[in-house]
Amino acid sequence: MGKGGCKPTVVQLEKEMVLNPTESRMNLEEIPLSLLSTKNTVEECWIAYEGIVYDVTHWLPRHPGGIRAIMSAAGSEGTSVMRNLHAPDTLLKFMKRIRKVGVLVPDTIDDNDVDDDDQRKNQKERSKAIQKEFEILGEKLKEEGWYEPAPMTYWAPITRAAALLIIGASMSLWTKGEAALECSAAIRWLALIVGSTLIGLFLQTIAFVGHDAGHGSITGDFAFDAKLGLCLGNFLTGIDMGWWKSTHNVHHSATNVSGTLYIVYTFISIII
Repeated sequence: MGKGGCKPTVVQLEKEMVLNPTESRMNLEEIPLSLLSTKNTVEECWIAYEGIVYDVTHWLPRHPGGIRAIMSAAGSEGTSVMRNLHAPDTLLKFMKRIRKVGVLVPDTIDDNDVDDDDQRKNQKERSKAIQKEFEILGEKLKEEGWYEPAPMTYWAPITRAAALLIIGASMSLWTKGEAALECSAAIRWLALIVGSTLIGLFLQTIAFVGHDAGHGSITGDFAFDAKLGLCLGNFLTGIDMGWWKSTHNVHHSATNVSGTLYIVYTFISIII
């Protein structure tokens, strides 16, 4: 997503990934959903993708999006989440490196669980309908170019941030100079308040640019954007990008889920 040059289309890549589903499932044991659901810890983490169950335990500390993003889908069918958060070529490249455990199969239904099964079916159908709507929306956004990086558009926020910092710092430092002593205390306090506010606006503006860098969406080059994020986050705003990725990306993979650490940290940061 975003890098230049000739790249295969989404359709071509998806065809490659499921070119021979029979071959990809050969010699793999059947993994019922009930067993998959128990593999949801950092000690043993499995995720199903395209009907294949993968052991992603060793990938957890290496995942660029942080551990929590994976753990939000641990022990479940994560195809939809993974498709929506990764470029097709990224999945094609890295899923080949992860150990396949087996093929995901439905659980065996007991005669006494017919009523519960009907309820699960209704929930599953509702979940599929919602998932389908999001897939349609995602495809529409891709076609309209919303996921394509546009680095040249960042000149405006960067220029604005630089102006805010220069003016804000100049006003704040002016209040400590000899020239400020000739003015009334009210003027000095006003200059200090305005200058501090402008510096605060600088931090907020550059933090949003750092947010995009953390997602690798400024240039589309993940490695370059990661380095840019270190400069904007760690150096300029004091936000550790490693911590930010680990706590922030999870809200994209598990949206509207209360109790996430990111929500707690954000609340604490606002209070402080």
